[in-house]
Amino acid sequence: VINNHSGNLEHCKILHMTPQTQDGTLATWIQSLIHVKHTTNLGLERFRVYRGEKACVLHLPPNIFSHPRLTSLLLARYKFEFAHAFNNCSNLMTLKLYKIKVAVDVLNTVIASCPSLKMLVLEILSCSQTGWLKIHNDNLKFVHLNCPEIDNIEVSAALLDIFSVHDIELGRASNIVLDAPRLLQFGRRMWKVHQSLPHIVYNISCDTQGNENIGHEFVTNIENYFLVVFATMAVNVDMVNPKEVYMLKQVLDAWARDLQMLEIFFKDNDIDKKEGESSIDGKQNKWGNWFLDVDFRVRSVCLYNFNGLDEDEFALAASFVIQGKMMENLMIETSSLPANKKLAVDTAVAKLMELPKGNNVLIIECI
Repeated sequence: VINNHSGNLEHCKILHMTPQTQDGTLATWIQSLIHVKHTTNLGLERFRVYRGEKACVLHLPPNIFSHPRLTSLLLARYKFEFAHAFNNCSNLMTLKLYKIKVAVDVLNTVIASCPSLKMLVLEILSCSQTGWLKIHNDNLKFVHLNCPEIDNIEVSAALLDIFSVHDIELGRASNIVLDAPRLLQFGRRMWKVHQSLPHIVYNISCDTQGNENIGHEFVTNIENYFLVVFATMAVNVDMVNPKEVYMLKQVLDAWARDLQMLEIFFKDNDIDKKEGESSIDGKQNKWGNWFLDVDFRVRSVCLYNFNGLDEDEFALAASFVIQGKMMENLMIETSSLPANKKLAVDTAVAKLMELPKGNNVLIIECI
């Protein structure tokens, strides 16, 4: 079928039932797709025939994934015994490993062999040894971890904007050390308070050309089971940047379940206004109405670095109040604000309390 296909196959995913891979069949498929069909996005998934079936060991020759044309790779339902198939994989920018059985040292070698990765998704079913999973890569923008049997995880990524954790009990045996400056500056509280809940921390951003983070499409794909599992989310957004505001709307639009906690950190944009002047009185905000039709529900929302003079931040909070999206409370953190800003925030909170509430039992408070 591959050989008889006319033309190139930029994207190809094969779901196969081959019971073993050491006969060279899988290697032949891979080489034909990459070298002949010019495939850049490749997916290989072993179909599980019956429950309890032994894992399919992935037997591949060294360097098979090392080709400048291949940039995205998905592998599912295999057992890795060696890492040599990933030798010199500086070409890969996206690596997704689902339902994989692998030893920690082999997984570390796989990750270290892919220094150009921008997206890494790991769903590790079982691990044959204890030790530290080490993810050190300053090109990474998105990391998702579902590794319940790995006790210790170390992530160091200077450009990381999206980090999500599922099925890892941080407060018990597992330990995660995170070195990600773009996330720790605003996601530290959620990391500490909601350790046992599946959660995602997202620094919403785009480059100078307006291109979204490589992980944004993954996060906002409504067909992705990824969205179903998370209970808490922290986002960092610039309400002055229309692209970032729209990306926030896409995230909330895509959410497939009720959230326990949504924390929104507003990026610091000081507004030069005279004392007592407010932009929330009698002005039409630029895109507050974007959020009027967002279909999601959350138990609690907490706003950080809320500027009582900013019309767009106020419009976002007001839309949540009016629509009844919050089941319990809206909290606005003020302890980190200077005294000269607290008066404006208190005024804005008073105006929020006067709005018609979509949820009559909603509590609005400063913390």
